[in-house]
Amino acid sequence: IFKMTTTKAKFALLGTIIHSLKFGEIELIEKGLLVYNGNGIIDKVLDLSKLPPDHIKSISSEFESIVDYKDKFIIPGFVDAHCHAPQYVFAGTGMDL
Repeated sequence: IFKMTTTKAKFALLGTIIHSLKFGEIELIEKGLLVYNGNGIIDKVLDLSKLPPDHIKSISSEFESIVDYKDKFIIPGFVDAHCHAPQYVFAGTGMDL
């Protein structure tokens, strides 16, 4: 789905992944694996429901660790979710962007 040329994956997150393929297009992967390379950069996003079961078992050996977030959403991205007190007056107006 999304792949960059990187080193061997270091760790992965398992769960429901919601991410943007491009502006205005969102993808929901209910059984997804978000793979990070050895530098902590997203290497690929895998939809496990589209892979054969034997392949899923073999790829698990590629990682130092897999964190299971099966009942949670994984939303990768650069998200600044904090706000300073003076910004509250602009909430909902688009001026706070």
